[in-house]
Amino acid sequence: MAAETKGPAFHYRQAFLKKAAGDLKGAILELEKAVQSRDSQISYIWKLTELYYEDMQYEKAIERLEVLLSQDPRNQEYRKKKIEALRQLERNYEALEEFEKGNELNPHDPEWLMEEAEFLHDAEKLGEALDRITRAITLNPEKPDYRIAKADVMLELEDTEGALNEVKEAIKAMPCNPDNYVLAAKLMDELGMHEDAESHLLKAVELRPHEIVRYQDLSEHHEKMENFTKAIECHDRMIELNPERAQLYFERAGLKEETGDVKGAREDYRNALKLEPGNSQYRKRLEKLAENP
Repeated sequence: MAAETKGPAFHYRQAFLKKAAGDLKGAILELEKAVQSRDSQISYIWKLTELYYEDMQYEKAIERLEVLLSQDPRNQEYRKKKIEALRQLERNYEALEEFEKGNELNPHDPEWLMEEAEFLHDAEKLGEALDRITRAITLNPEKPDYRIAKADVMLELEDTEGALNEVKEAIKAMPCNPDNYVLAAKLMDELGMHEDAESHLLKAVELRPHEIVRYQDLSEHHEKMENFTKAIECHDRMIELNPERAQLYFERAGLKEETGDVKGAREDYRNALKLEPGNSQYRKRLEKLAENP
């Protein structure tokens, strides 16, 4: 009876209790005892691996993960953990080999390809990262996040037009996401497609009319186009949504100065100061305006 109580299940429970008490080293020792038994379970080895990783014993974590992968080579969770441990040890070439093994064993897993793409991107291997994302999109063309990830890489490769096409595809797949319209608009502005940019920003406003950031994005576009009147209209709406935000009055005052509305600018600087009376920047602008009416 006593022998049974000190079998692998007993040590596993002890490990759980010690971990809960903050004794990570003690938990590891108990799990090491648990996995030495013939009756040990795969879940015990996996848990030991996680504790090794938490304790930064990456070499030992890799050793256990290799045991797990020998029994279940298609398990991407095991392989991903091994890759994480290899990266901690800066064994990046081996990490890339593990990604490729994962692709060979699970060739129809787009999420795995995206994981590898992120790894390659971090390693500044942009061409290879782009290849993996493109393959992931082929497997799952309706995933908008893949399109945005591809657009990000294409931008780093200075392919703004290609990036825009990917963002457009993301919009088709998920037309209710305002962030993608804003991203498309920024790329359109870079390409000189200013009317299209404005229409996309207006769509973002239409989707989320109660979010100040949507009007902020639209205002920035108008400012770049030196359409200060429309930028003021955007700030009018932002102030309606949040009349206690001093910065909005300050920004609108600057826009009014651009249009020659000195009286309106002065009033907005005063409103900003009422909300933040200790703000020296607001006070200086108001004083400067008083000196140059």
